[in-house]
Amino acid sequence: MDPHLNAQDVLRCKLCEIPAPPMYCDTCQISLCKPCVGEHLFDGSEQHNVVQFEKRGSIPTYPKCLKHSTNPCQLHCKECNFPICVQCVASGEHFGHVQDDILEFMKTTKKVIKRDLQELEKLIHPKYQEIALKIQKMKEDMNKNSQTVIKAIMKHGDDWHKEINTIIETLKHNFNEKSSTQLDAISIQEDDIRCTISAITQCAFDMKKLLDSQDVSLVSEYSSRIAEFKRLPSEPTHTLPSFTSHEINGQHILEQFGSLSVLDIKTDDDDYTKNTSSKTSFPKYRPYIAEPLIVADIHTEYGLRNLLLGVSCLSEEEVWTCGQDSILRLYNIKGELVNSVKIKSGALSLDIAILTRSNELVYADRTDETVNIVKNSKIRTLIRHKGWTPYSVCTAFFYELLVVMKSIDKTKTKVVRYFGSELKQTIQSDDTGKPFFSCGRYSIYICENINHDICVADNGAGALVVVSQDGKLRFTYTGPPSKTKRSFDPYGIATDIQGQILTSDLRNNRIHILNQDGLFICYIDNCHLDRPSSLSIDKSGNLFVGENCTGKVKIIRY
Repeated sequence: MDPHLNAQDVLRCKLCEIPAPPMYCDTCQISLCKPCVGEHLFDGSEQHNVVQFEKRGSIPTYPKCLKHSTNPCQLHCKECNFPICVQCVASGEHFGHVQDDILEFMKTTKKVIKRDLQELEKLIHPKYQEIALKIQKMKEDMNKNSQTVIKAIMKHGDDWHKEINTIIETLKHNFNEKSSTQLDAISIQEDDIRCTISAITQCAFDMKKLLDSQDVSLVSEYSSRIAEFKRLPSEPTHTLPSFTSHEINGQHILEQFGSLSVLDIKTDDDDYTKNTSSKTSFPKYRPYIAEPLIVADIHTEYGLRNLLLGVSCLSEEEVWTCGQDSILRLYNIKGELVNSVKIKSGALSLDIAILTRSNELVYADRTDETVNIVKNSKIRTLIRHKGWTPYSVCTAFFYELLVVMKSIDKTKTKVVRYFGSELKQTIQSDDTGKPFFSCGRYSIYICENINHDICVADNGAGALVVVSQDGKLRFTYTGPPSKTKRSFDPYGIATDIQGQILTSDLRNNRIHILNQDGLFICYIDNCHLDRPSSLSIDKSGNLFVGENCTGKVKIIRY
């Protein structure tokens, strides 16, 4: 029997077809018997790696050099971002470039793949499934409601006799046509969601194959799609139509018979990024007004003896505040105290933020060395990072938290990303080990931009430091070019719906506005600001500015 035609045949030597060969060439990926090993190694066109059959796949497969085809690539050039061999290095072509061992590069890349796979399986894929289930439930509600509305129409139509049957049929037709149109639209979105879920499933399967692979070339070609899948589709909401009947009026039969309300489907654009293209969808440009103006001036209980430390918008009408008396206060736009929460630790230094999805308050407590959440006036600890003190906190995309931490001895500073109580990322220094942020007891505040850049107002460094989502330095801003430049004193920080970065300049009583690439745009310095410290922006783009010593919160339209 021809062994090549028999699917049940045992493994055979590639050269002589002896069954159950004990050796294997990882380079050529073929089985060999012991007598044929020598003949196979005699072929000098390849650098063969022959191992015992049980150990096949244990030796990494090095890619061939594109310029020196007989050499394996054992290094990876970081500047050029491709594998190179020792002869490439010796030629001087990569002089001055940083080179990593290619196995270390593969190990690092696999860590990225593993992290992406975990995020895909634990966070993104379940969220897509949740949205798909909501759409399915919506369709069921619409179908049930359709039956209820039709029954109501028919019951009312029985009182109108034969002369109004035409009107009944007309309304039924119009209702079914509108419902069908909306159901078709929802079904299209459902199909898109399920296609994406299928793509996520396939992507996860491919990632698992890469994690099991020892093929450096294959692993090096990996391109993360996490950013693409993170841009979740808008989650629809709906208002079901109903039928309203009227008393019979023979003069206005059509109007009096009844009417249908409109099916209203809305999406919550504040919680989800629209996945309309392969690029991030940014809001339309909003021009600056000629002169920034103060639209409200909220007087609080803070002042020189109890400095105002933080503000965070709950809505366009309400703002949470914190100061040195360890009481969190919620004020409305009229300056009326709406709510207050006492911090048990008696902290003298806090930072606050609002969870985007649930509108719950979180705060960083430097005294207690914790990050906590306030729900129904009750406090629960979310994060306790042993050996580190939280200095600032902000909410990030996908319900994550970004926290600025300083070591207990204040010699190190880092940014950590948490999902709930799970540590997901640490950002502290560049590839050479140089720290991004200053140390010491200086204030330092953080926020996330719409392109997921992490923006830090580092008062100790006198700079605004911006790093990308994957922890790479994008730029450092120390103030606009000026011959009469005064010392930049960054304190509070916020980003608006256009991705512009705003940071308060405490000592100089003004606010700097930059674009998301670090280019200075303009100042806000004509609103009689007095030591502006904390910043927050509401959904309408109004800027809330907390003044450190006066205790005022000024709402500015710019």
